Amino acid sequence: MSFITNKYKAGDVKFQGLAIGWYFEETHEFRPLMLDAVMELYTKGYIDADIVYATSQAREKHTEEFFKTYEPTIPTAEDIYEMSAAFGEDAEVANVFTGDVIHLEEY
Repeated sequence: MSFITNKYKAGDVKFQGLAIGWYFEETHEFRPLMLDAVMELYTKGYIDADIVYATSQAREKHTEEFFKTYEPTIPTAEDIYEMSAAFGEDAEVANVFTGDVIHLEEY
């Protein structure tokens, strides 16, 4: 069994309408599952095509809402350290959301 099938069987994966995802009680946020998790549940027979479609639509809407409020932040010293460790001290690292490039050698 995989992580997602274990969580599904344990009842940790919740429904909002036909969409399936994670529900965070403290913030009342419903976050639809990513496609790979949805397709795993579908191919193993836990959910049907209607749930796949509804979750896909809910995920798209959730992502659009996220980007309406997304504001890039200035990288902290810890961020720079982690990027340097992962990519090298003189690397150029791109923010995949905005396309902004950070030149690590400038830090």
